[in-house]
Amino acid sequence: MSGSVRPGRRRVALVTAAGQRGGAEVIMELLAARLPAHGVDPVLAVPEDALLCRQWHDAGQRVCPLPAFGRLRRLDQGARVVVEVARRFRDAGIELIHSHGVAAQIHAGLAARRLQRPAIYHVHDLFDPGWSADGALQRLALRVPAARTVAISASVAASLRGRVPAAQLQTLVDGVDRMIVAPAPAAAALGPLIVWCGRLQQWKGPHHFIEAARYIHRERPDARFALVGGTLFGLEPAYAGALRMQARVAGLEDAMLFTGHVDDARPWLRAASVVVHSSDRPEPFGLVMAEAMMQERPVAAFRHGGAAEIVLDGETGRLVTPGDAAALGLSVVDILRDPARAQAMGDAGRRRALQYFDADVMAAAVAAVYDSIPDQHE
Repeated sequence: MSGSVRPGRRRVALVTAAGQRGGAEVIMELLAARLPAHGVDPVLAVPEDALLCRQWHDAGQRVCPLPAFGRLRRLDQGARVVVEVARRFRDAGIELIHSHGVAAQIHAGLAARRLQRPAIYHVHDLFDPGWSADGALQRLALRVPAARTVAISASVAASLRGRVPAAQLQTLVDGVDRMIVAPAPAAAALGPLIVWCGRLQQWKGPHHFIEAARYIHRERPDARFALVGGTLFGLEPAYAGALRMQARVAGLEDAMLFTGHVDDARPWLRAASVVVHSSDRPEPFGLVMAEAMMQERPVAAFRHGGAAEIVLDGETGRLVTPGDAAALGLSVVDILRDPARAQAMGDAGRRRALQYFDADVMAAAVAAVYDSIPDQHE
């Protein structure tokens, strides 16, 4: 890309190490579209060997291709990558580096230090206090200097306290697009539709959704179910097949639709009577719940992590004990039993989403963080 900077604008690199589009990359896209209104010149920075790099380029996004990051197993290779990342940032006229995720912060944060440019570390995961490989990488990322560390929820911020200086840590919740979309055409002929949406991984809990569907279908034989999502990042490729088998064994084969991966899940959320979130472990935030509320739909979820921050029990949906699929299913039945109350929950959800989870509000808050950091030039 060209290294020229638009007059009066601060050029910022929004950096990811991801090969495919996940929640953090959705946030980056929303920021890239909105930050220019706040005097920022955003550039999406992504490894050049990633499918996402080609997708963003083909979609007309302004992209700064980076060298492949690798797996951080060789220090000499990692050092060469950092040097090359710094060179490309310099050539692109980058003034501030905003990293999204652990690997992005390790590489781009070190490149920022080399360039004497300010860095922001946007944390999209709960800190792992154990000594897993992920936990070790999180510790390493936190040791890379950052002018600000941004947590996407109060839960994430709480997991970082004592590990990040209080003056450096800020909580800025994720935002979603406020536009109401048309329902998915494939859902038009279905009865009451219960939707689960997310990446097909064990910890995301789609198996709890299928178990909850058994209880729902027993009370509401007219209900239909959509499991929206597919396998990403090459993680747990056999899991989708196991979920299909679970649905067959549960007698839900004719009642449950597996859509596979979709680029935009909002039409399915808009088509839903109720949206279910059922993660095994606490979700750092849970973008799909905010999106469902923005689409005026009630949400039933386990009461932990981001869900407990997003959903107001009895007002915008229902929260139940984590792992209790029966309670989750019965909460959905309860919502379906009173359509007027369900609509009131959906209306309240949209009001809450507009107040707290709007992408425009998020972008303004991020721009304010940028403004609070002075330029650092060589």
